[in-house]
Amino acid sequence: PHILNNFGLERAIDNFIKKFESISDLKIYFKSNMKKIRLGNNIEVIIYRIVCEMINNTIKHSGATRADISLMLRDGVLTLDYADNGCGFIVENALENSSGMGLSNIISRVESIKGTVKIESNIGEGSKFFIKIIGVK
Repeated sequence: PHILNNFGLERAIDNFIKKFESISDLKIYFKSNMKKIRLGNNIEVIIYRIVCEMINNTIKHSGATRADISLMLRDGVLTLDYADNGCGFIVENALENSSGMGLSNIISRVESIKGTVKIESNIGEGSKFFIKIIGVK
């Protein structure tokens, strides 16, 4: 999206969140220390798409009323933490069947930029994603 190219990752994510909050019952809390920091275009696009996928999955599948997103850059390490209070799921089951395509997309996108992702979720307990990319400039 042009807002990502023109204004950076934090502003693009914030804009996406505002758009979805106006059309859904999901309240999204976003914090970041990125301000006007720019990353490589490839990393920005991938992180943006990951956040969009997580929000879309939350709205479509979880029934959540709240999501918390944290995007932080410290000493060359970019972390993206995401949590919702939705219905949750069994991670292994979601990865094994085709209904977990959104989940597979998130994982493959993270791996494409040499990052790691940890997913925690159980039925009735919401979902949490912890993404880390080391060596970000």
